[in-house]
Amino acid sequence: MLTALIFQKILGIPKVSLLIIFLTLCHEAREFCGLTEVPDDSQFTRFKQDYVVELENLFNHLVDITEPICQKVDSKLASTIAYDTSGIEAYVTENNPKFLNSIIRKLKRAYKNNKNVDA
Repeated sequence: MLTALIFQKILGIPKVSLLIIFLTLCHEAREFCGLTEVPDDSQFTRFKQDYVVELENLFNHLVDITEPICQKVDSKLASTIAYDTSGIEAYVTENNPKFLNSIIRKLKRAYKNNKNVDA
């Protein structure tokens, strides 16, 4: 499961649902991740929720291991901080399905109350 999530980040797959499709279609990717069957979305969610603290500790520990190596290779370059913002999306109300459904309900209500509205 962890390998699949790391694989998702390496390939830049934005959503778990797309990762599931990719793993379903690509036998080699499943083998690489050590999966005999493709987990469903709820299994990925449960895994993330159950192991969030352990995952955070794992990545913090990886930084502790790799940082000295990076310092030996090139200390100037190692002091540079790079942050990938490609996966960050600003929260926009209009993208929320609940917002869209509330607008539809308001329009239906307005249409019922005012029969003179052009359809």
